[in-house]
Amino acid sequence: ILKRNFYLDKLVRQYENTFQASRIRGNFYDRNGNELAISVLGFSLYVNKKKIKDMENFSKRLSGIINKPAEDIKKKLAESESDWCFIIRKSEDVALKEELLNLKKNNTNDMARAIEILEEPKRFYPYKELASHIIGFANDDNEGMEGLEYYYDKKIVTDKEKVSYSRDLSDGIIRTKKSFREEKSIELTIDKDIQAITEDELKKGVIRSNAKSGIAVVMDPESGEILSMASYPNFNPNEYFKYSDNQRRNRALIDIFEPGSVLKVFLVSAALEEHVIGPNTMIYCENGKYKVHDRVFNEAHNGKFATLSVREIMKHSSNIGSIKIAEKLGKKKYREYLERFNFTKKTEVGLYGESKSLVPSLKELTPVRLSTVSFGQGISLNALQIATGFCAVVNGGNLLKPRLIKSVLNEYNEPVFENNKEIIRRVISPKTSELMRDILEDVVIDGTGKQASIEGTTVIGKTGTAQKPGKRGYLDEYVASFIGAFPKEKPKYVMFIVIDSPKGYNVYGGGVAAPVFREIGRRIIELEGSERKILITKKIDESSLLRKEPIFNNISGELKDVAIPDFRGLTAREAIRIANLKRLQIEITGSGVVYYQDPLPVGQLTSSNKIKVYLR
Repeated sequence: ILKRNFYLDKLVRQYENTFQASRIRGNFYDRNGNELAISVLGFSLYVNKKKIKDMENFSKRLSGIINKPAEDIKKKLAESESDWCFIIRKSEDVALKEELLNLKKNNTNDMARAIEILEEPKRFYPYKELASHIIGFANDDNEGMEGLEYYYDKKIVTDKEKVSYSRDLSDGIIRTKKSFREEKSIELTIDKDIQAITEDELKKGVIRSNAKSGIAVVMDPESGEILSMASYPNFNPNEYFKYSDNQRRNRALIDIFEPGSVLKVFLVSAALEEHVIGPNTMIYCENGKYKVHDRVFNEAHNGKFATLSVREIMKHSSNIGSIKIAEKLGKKKYREYLERFNFTKKTEVGLYGESKSLVPSLKELTPVRLSTVSFGQGISLNALQIATGFCAVVNGGNLLKPRLIKSVLNEYNEPVFENNKEIIRRVISPKTSELMRDILEDVVIDGTGKQASIEGTTVIGKTGTAQKPGKRGYLDEYVASFIGAFPKEKPKYVMFIVIDSPKGYNVYGGGVAAPVFREIGRRIIELEGSERKILITKKIDESSLLRKEPIFNNISGELKDVAIPDFRGLTAREAIRIANLKRLQIEITGSGVVYYQDPLPVGQLTSSNKIKVYLR
């Protein structure tokens, strides 16, 4: 009795420990509360080398159980500088876990004494490839390696030293002793369903045109929120190690390219704003050949235009017409507007690895260089820069900071930071923006962008086809693109589609990229008309996971009671988002806004309870 505390402390130390184990990461959600990246429990097998009598025999016996070569096990044990050595990390094999636990419980040999089983959080991406280039991935130690997982690594994880573990005497497994919930979760601006549509149609477009790769960005031009951002080829972050760096690159930010004729949008916007032209200003286009100093410029497709209005120059994508508009505007003003559209700066959207654009300085804008930049050659930008600039052209003239992060959430999924709309500057006037929407409508109705037209809405936009530069001049390869928006009067969606190196008889933006725009837009409109009761994307089969439920309020996956939210006055979509974030079941009746809910927003309930909301 006198030594009770001594022996009790010894017993506790025998069954408790604090490991430098994997940190618990917060979740990533889409704008509607759907989980895009979560933490689930896997198990790890590690070995105490001090308790092994015969390394050779131990390796052979363990090999027969875990189906790994004995030589590999022996080598790993020999190379480990610590007395503790991980043999398996974060396995999802339930049968193997049970076999190892039975071995520990029913034997007293050195094998049973040497092995330990540790439950550890494992990063899991329920929708596999969906938004993989945005989210990135975490490695076996739960460290963010790419994408948002890397950029916000310190923001969304617990402190390693605060993860305490103890051995459960009932089954011998080592579990968390305490709940530590200091990590944050992040709500993205991405819409899971729009992201899925974008990725699907981009993939089809790249394959159809036998191209090398593709990029697609969808934005809300009124808020600057990125609704989807896709690159193809893509990858499954659950198995990131199977993919090359090239497949994992976020091309929308990393790849810079000469945009070609889509840049004419910004040239004409600037010239209209400075009143050096009007939509109906007539310009002589030299019948297809125009000499600037020692360089002769031709039209694409050997076009031969005489006199065209500015509207027609955009509709037919006349290079010579664009050169003459640039000459009217002047290099100083043109360079100023390239800066005002933020083409000389990174977007700072919140992802590492964004490439710096290549925009010629005022000094570098010789008459010949000014001519090439007027139709999008001799300048290189990334896709998000161009999409963001186009938002300003069609939204009334305000350049907005592009946003991927909607809010940062605490352990109860309540916002502790909200990333609100930010206007960087006004670039053009509302009147110029209105004129540009009229001009860009003509491009789709009767110009190079006909294949972007979507039934039921008015599409505006511009095609682009740029020859790719090589080490010794331009290659016989092209970047085909289409940038556009809909509906015309008050655009809700801006989309930029880029197809790299299409092959075949049609390698132009109007024939390759515009159809991708059309199909994404068509499906988004269909989506808006549905109640989204059926998921467009299918989650990965989780049946093999140790615990299918994510880790919520502690490592064991237990759910706390939460305060009943007040849904009154919200739309159905807003109510679903809050219910998803709170992990509450919700039943919706009617349409419009919520006027009544059962139960009322008083007290608490768990996820097993359903809230009924009534709309009118």
